[in-house]
Amino acid sequence: MEISEEYQSLPVNYCDPIVLLWEDESSNPHFFTATGTYIQLGSRFILVTNAHVYREFERVRQVFGRAVFHVGGRDLRDIDSRFIDLDEGSDLATIDLGGVTLTPRDTARAALQTRSFFNPATPWPAEASVDDIVSFGGWPGVLRRNEFDNRGAEFNPYTITNVPITGVTLDSFRARVDRRNVTYSFGRTRNDEDEADFDFRGFSGAPVLRRRNDITELVGIVMEYLGFMADSDVLVDTFVMTNASSIKNDGTLRHDIRR
Repeated sequence: MEISEEYQSLPVNYCDPIVLLWEDESSNPHFFTATGTYIQLGSRFILVTNAHVYREFERVRQVFGRAVFHVGGRDLRDIDSRFIDLDEGSDLATIDLGGVTLTPRDTARAALQTRSFFNPATPWPAEASVDDIVSFGGWPGVLRRNEFDNRGAEFNPYTITNVPITGVTLDSFRARVDRRNVTYSFGRTRNDEDEADFDFRGFSGAPVLRRRNDITELVGIVMEYLGFMADSDVLVDTFVMTNASSIKNDGTLRHDIRR
């Protein structure tokens, strides 16, 4: 089945790389990268990322005295007042982006220029089920190209489409990618001899989308890439996603869910 570039780009349209920037005691630059997802819930515009990303930001700031939280082409210098909630169990953190305008990306690829908040067309949240087919995308480290002075980087995304959900719990679900039948876009050209093509680290914090009855639903956020294993001589990559139901309509998080 041929998949349009517009469909392939959908997950990337709703997320951006997050970059934490700081200097050590000798003024040497450092940065840490992750992915953040844009969601509109009613009149509230939020950024969703992983709790461990926000905790790393807090740690760096405490140790070195200053750190910059950069996303969507801007520094969030007022991030403390924008912070909404954090939950270690679901590994989510939410940040208020009220008043922030998302501008188109500076890229020649039209499908990747769009940068927007996901606005649910069905009642929030959408629930994931076993055997649902989902797509997700993010900004993995394998496609990051650091600047020579380590003060910045160029980012490129992957999207992975048509992935089945294999297990669901109260607050999370799993998806497995069969390497013989992986469909991804916007990354490097696939080379069977290059294992970097299958380095999926860096998707944490990215949106997981389901297309049903011509409606796109956001059913989860990528929590963790568990790596690959041999299953009957087939290499299978497993991802754990946090259910969208962990995020309330006001952008706060549920803290009473147990796996």
